[in-house]
Amino acid sequence: MAGISLPVGAVSLSERFSPTNDFTAQQLFALQDFLVGSFQQISWLKQAANLPLVLLGGCNRSVARLQRTRLGYAKTDLFHGFSMTTQAFKEIYATLLAKKLPERQQLPGMEANRADIILAGMSPVVLLLEWLASSKVVFSESGAREGFIYHSLKNEAAK
Repeated sequence: MAGISLPVGAVSLSERFSPTNDFTAQQLFALQDFLVGSFQQISWLKQAANLPLVLLGGCNRSVARLQRTRLGYAKTDLFHGFSMTTQAFKEIYATLLAKKLPERQQLPGMEANRADIILAGMSPVVLLLEWLASSKVVFSESGAREGFIYHSLKNEAAK
């Protein structure tokens, strides 16, 4: 996200705010303060108010798998275009916050290698959903790279 920068030496939100992989209340508040301050620096962000949030990336795919598992879907990896309400997203977040790392790793639908970073990955989304008053999230299998390529090809085709 433009406007968000971590200090030199900090590789991720997880490493900076929750090095033990389980948030304390103090760490969670520090992360939230950092994120809100970062959101405030992005002048155009409020233009997305009331719009759905399109999510991509590893932690977000894990959330889609968790929700699809909760709903009893047979194919949990087919999540492109899958959507869920803000409330459902926040319920998964609350469930994960209440669990220690070994418990998160055992949840049906959870990728064990994401269980340590999923809370830091979901935190910006939860705050952004509130910040923008978004009613839902939509998941994409594509990444930013694919979007840039598509946009470039579309512009070339239009010429």
